[in-house]
Parts: sequence; C-alpha cells; structure tokens
Amino acid sequence: MAGEASSITAEVTIRISCRNVPQDDLKSKPGMLAVVNFWDEDGEYIEYGRTEVVLDNLNPRFAQNFPMAYYFEQYQRLKFEVFAVDASGEISEEFLLGDVECTLGILLSNKGNLAARLGSESSKAEIIIDTENNSTVSDLITLQINGTDLDKKDFLGKSDPYLEIMRKDENDEHVCAYQTEVIKNTLNPKWDAFIISAYDLCEGDYSRPIKISCYDWNRDGNPDYIGECMVSVDELKRASASTTTLQLINEKKKNKKKKYKNSGELHVVQCEIEPQPIFVDYIKNGTQINCTVGVDFTASNGNPRHPSSLHYNDPDDLNVYQRAIVAVGAICQDYDTDKMFPALGFGAKLSSGVISHDFFLNGSSDDPNCDGIEGVLEAYKQSLSNVQLYGPTNFAPIISHVSKQAQQADENPGSSLCFSYQILLMVTDGIISDMDETKLAVIKASGLPMSIIIVGVGDTDFDEMDELDSDEQLLSFEGNTAERDIVQFVEFQKFLEDGQITHSSAINLAREVLAEVPRQILEYMRLKNVAPNKSN
Repeated sequence: MAGEASSITAEVTIRISCRNVPQDDLKSKPGMLAVVNFWDEDGEYIEYGRTEVVLDNLNPRFAQNFPMAYYFEQYQRLKFEVFAVDASGEISEEFLLGDVECTLGILLSNKGNLAARLGSESSKAEIIIDTENNSTVSDLITLQINGTDLDKKDFLGKSDPYLEIMRKDENDEHVCAYQTEVIKNTLNPKWDAFIISAYDLCEGDYSRPIKISCYDWNRDGNPDYIGECMVSVDELKRASASTTTLQLINEKKKNKKKKYKNSGELHVVQCEIEPQPIFVDYIKNGTQINCTVGVDFTASNGNPRHPSSLHYNDPDDLNVYQRAIVAVGAICQDYDTDKMFPALGFGAKLSSGVISHDFFLNGSSDDPNCDGIEGVLEAYKQSLSNVQLYGPTNFAPIISHVSKQAQQADENPGSSLCFSYQILLMVTDGIISDMDETKLAVIKASGLPMSIIIVGVGDTDFDEMDELDSDEQLLSFEGNTAERDIVQFVEFQKFLEDGQITHSSAINLAREVLAEVPRQILEYMRLKNVAPNKSN
C-alpha cells in the first residue's frame, strides 16, 4: 500500500561557522557571509538563505541559522558558499572563498556535523556545519482534566459531559485530536487520563493554541454545546502546577446575559510531557542503514536483448530495474559509511545448470557486496550475460538471507552505536510463487531490524502483494502473527509519466517506498528498547 509520502521526518536547524581563514584570502574585504543553496527538482541550485555579515573576524560564527524540513525519503542536496564581503553584504563570484556540497542525509548521519576544507587543497580554512533537532512531534503528553460547575443541559438538572480537543490543520481549520469518554449525569466530571502524541495534539508546537470544547452528550447524536476555551500546551503545563483554572465560555450566552461569568471551569490535574527519541536521534548517533538489492531474473521479464524486455540493456538509458535500484539506493547510501551493497538475484538458471533464488550478482561465491550503486549496476549487467532467465519467482530465500544479517544486530541491540538496520529492496515483474514460505519468512523477520521494499515492474496484476503489505492489520499465517508491519509494496507503473520511465518518476517512486522506513525503524527500536547512544 502507498505510504504517506513526503511527511516531514524531522525539523532541523543548520548553523554555520568558519575557522582559520587566512587574511590574504579576503582580498582586502573586511568581512564574510555564508549562503545556503538547495537543489530543486528542476536540477539547479536555488538560494535557500544567507547569513549576516561578520566583520573583522577570521573565525566567524554566524548567528543566522536555517530551519529546514528533513525528509528521509528525499535526496536533499545542499551547497554552502562563503564569500568575502564588505559591510553591504553584496556577493560576487570573484570573492568566493570556497563552497561545500553534501546532502542533508549525509550531514545528519555524520553525527549532525561536518567540517570541510574551504578553498584550495593547501588552505587551512574550514567551514563547519552543525545541525540541531527541533522536533518535539514524537513527545508523548499525558493529560487529565476535571470539570466543575458545568452548565445544566438535561431535564433533571445534570449533564452528560465530554471534551473534544481540537488542533488547527494546514488549512487553518480545526480538526479533532482527541475526544474523552462521556461522564453520565454530573456537572463535575472527572475524565480519565489519556496519552496523546505532541504531533496529534499541536504538531509539536507547545505555544500553538488548541481548542477544548465541552458538550453534553445526547442519545440522538446531536450534542448540546456547553462552552470552550483556547489554550496552549505550555499553558496546560503551567495550569497543572498551579490552581489556575480554564474558563469554559459560551459566546451566545455571554452576549445575552450581563452577569454571565462562564459555563464551567476545567482543572488540569495532569500535563506531563515525555520526550521520545525520533528517527534523527538514531541516525545522528550511529545507526547505519544497509541496503540489499534483490533482482528478479525470471523468464517473464523477456529476452534482455529485445527492447520490449524489462531487462533490456539500453546503451543510452536505464531500464526500469536500474531506475528502481538507483532511486532507492541513492537515498540509502547516505546512511551507510562503507557504501557497500549486497546484491542478489532470484529465478535464474546458473551456468552450472542450478536454478538459484539467492545467487550473488557479482559472481562471487562468498561475498555479495558491490561497491556503491555503480557497483550494483555493473554486477547486474554482468549477471544478465552470465545466467539464463528462468523461474519460478521465489522470495523466501533472499528474505531469509537478509534476515541472517539482521539477526546479528538483533541479538545484541544495546544502543544505536554502530547498529545496523537492514533494508531489502526486491524488484520483481511477477507474482510470488512461494507465497506461503514468503509469509512465514516475513513474519519471522518482523521482529528483526529489517524492512522489505517490493517494487513491482511491468503490467502484471500485483493484487496478491497486498497480503504482505499489511497496513490494515498485521500479517498472519498458520497461527503465526508478525510483530510489526515491515513490508512496503509499490507498483512502478503508477509513477510512469505518459508511460515512460523518467528521472522524476524514479524520484517519486523512492519517496513513496521509503516514506515508511523511519516509522518502521522507530517501531523496532521501541520494541527492543534501543536508545540513541549519546556518548558517541
């Protein structure tokens, strides 16, 4: 199923400083200024922002910082430039001291900071780029609220009150974040404590007003309005530590009655905020993401020498398999220090006559690793020349192979320091032949640090894949149930533009299939009580 692509993984702040800039490099200019550029979807850098001018300082620490939304599933390319300038801040390429390019993913996986040479190789000048996490969206908030002296709405002089807590969405409209239980026949309700994420309550902004409305429940489904108040989480926190009450106001009654005071009061019994680690905390503190590629070599792909084949080796362009590998691999490699990608094939007859469902694309008998994405593509092309496309389409062997790697990390998770999480990318054109075995392999892997991404290519009916991508309920088979959802399936066909494979269609594919990975990693870390290692 499609995930919620392009949901913000975190909010980060970028800070810039320089050190050891030689006076001669400034070319008589008295100051420095830094510019941050962002690579847009049109394939060019655009200015994201610039710092203030710092005068008469060869080791400037710029005060201007740059809040930025971080998306794990996107390739966010940045360029940092430093210029020598006068007090006006006018920049010129002639006075460019140097620039540094990196992705936001690389910056975060490098413990959130990067120091790089500024200028020529002989220069001792450096630019230092630091990041801070802004996100409180994963915090858990425990709230308990009581009410007193609520307005009477029922015939016998009581009410059946409940609270509706609303936050504003991106369209500035109120949406319900939480609704309490109904307390029958009382004007002084004591609602149960509840836990809600900071994102659901206020999108992590503790100063943002939320609306708490009180209603009287009615059997016909049309509640009577009692009153409301506007309050922030910060104010709820302060109220819980004092005798401050929240006044429920009914504007219609207030406008009609001169002596109107309120329609009841709310007492904040408890408002506790429990910070939760977020995905970035793990990435910045040592967690590695290792990507293994699994490629379908079954005969249904067609003869690789024919242009209609999904495996066609076009000298001028990438085929659909190559596009999928590059799109996903380009993102994952930012979080893997050695940039080595295990690459396996399935459904092929080898030169020995053996039909294999987990052979190494590089031809090695004991090491499936390829050097970077380019190494994977080269091994893939080599395999097309050395094996016969055959069948059937068996997934379980490769899933079991990667599970063994994940098992090593799972046996001693401890902390996120040097911890490896496995992503298996399976690219296939057909329906899985060993579905029962695959279900059992997925269920077994669900308790391991591992996610499985399946990209369907071609025009096959992939409906059966939805059994594995269990968004609605956890995968079950023969009395066994998965511990969590680790499979994401997407059809590449849905991302083609006018039926063609384009650069942008591959980018959109990566965004879709990788969007759920941060959530899946967090689920595993919480399941195993793995905390980000702050000592590294």
